[in-house]
Amino acid sequence: MSRFERTVDLDALLAKFKFSTPIRVRFCETDANRHVNQVSYFVYVEQARMDYFAHLDLTDAVHDPFSKVTLIAADLACEYKAPAFFGQTIHAYARVARMGRSSLTMEYALVEAAGRRLVATAHGSLVYFDHEGGKSTPLTPAIREAIARLEGLPI
Repeated sequence: MSRFERTVDLDALLAKFKFSTPIRVRFCETDANRHVNQVSYFVYVEQARMDYFAHLDLTDAVHDPFSKVTLIAADLACEYKAPAFFGQTIHAYARVARMGRSSLTMEYALVEAAGRRLVATAHGSLVYFDHEGGKSTPLTPAIREAIARLEGLPI
């Protein structure tokens, strides 16, 4: 989809996702314009990512703060489609769209639940990073297998 295209086939978009998590918009996430502040969407994406890995029972494998190897964000971009407001429930959809040797590309869709309105889309790269060695390291077989099983990707 062109970044300037405003119409989206929501059903076709959401058919790509096999995981979602609900997020209730808190007052502190809104701004003087009375809608969700742009930075809050990155918090929603992070929550969707964390819940995605928890759903796969991979939290310790990818985000254990005491491990020398974790997934780190390499980049993240968000395109805002419509405003969201305090008290609304947003469904945050997350998926791994590509799995490389030591990296993942994730995609996200944030949908206002009551009206089934697309609020934002996002995408970003994660790198499996060896903090002691200071460089990327291959994803483990357990990580690859869990993601491949859910997403239907090759291991």
